[in-house]
Amino acid sequence: MTTRYKDKKFSININKQQPCSIELFSSKKFNLETFATGVCYGKMKNNTSKNIARIILGTGLIIAGIGHLTFARKEFHAQVPDWVPLKKDDTVIYSGLVEIAMGTALVFAPVKYRSTVGLLAASLFVAVFPGNVSQYLNKRDGFGLDTDQKRLMRLFFQPVLVFWAIKSTKQKRLVAL
Repeated sequence: MTTRYKDKKFSININKQQPCSIELFSSKKFNLETFATGVCYGKMKNNTSKNIARIILGTGLIIAGIGHLTFARKEFHAQVPDWVPLKKDDTVIYSGLVEIAMGTALVFAPVKYRSTVGLLAASLFVAVFPGNVSQYLNKRDGFGLDTDQKRLMRLFFQPVLVFWAIKSTKQKRLVAL
């Protein structure tokens, strides 16, 4: 099976022979592990890597949002804090719709609006952080987070998502003197 995404500057091919391979149209190969390290250390300097990061993050949000509505719906209940005034299932559905919308906006936003969309995505990651804290404090299992150590480690991934959303959508600005 081969999954393919094409843009003007790159294509993403995922297949059994070369998983995690991204082919740039300049015939260069790009390794996702190296890329993920670059995301964590803030080394997204050119537009191609920013676009790849933005599209991967947006696609991840779309998949997570679909999971909220379908295959992972019960798992997401573990992240809904008890103080939320809605039913857990309703909260999961609404947050799934928001994640699908935000992921779609990240993938398809015109350049002019990407910085704004990135800030909105970062805000979403901040807004759902109490759910991750609640899962940790209430010792709720979900998504393989079945120990306190795993749930605690998950908390440290949220700032990475915030940074990723901002960094992958940040546009260079001209400063008028």
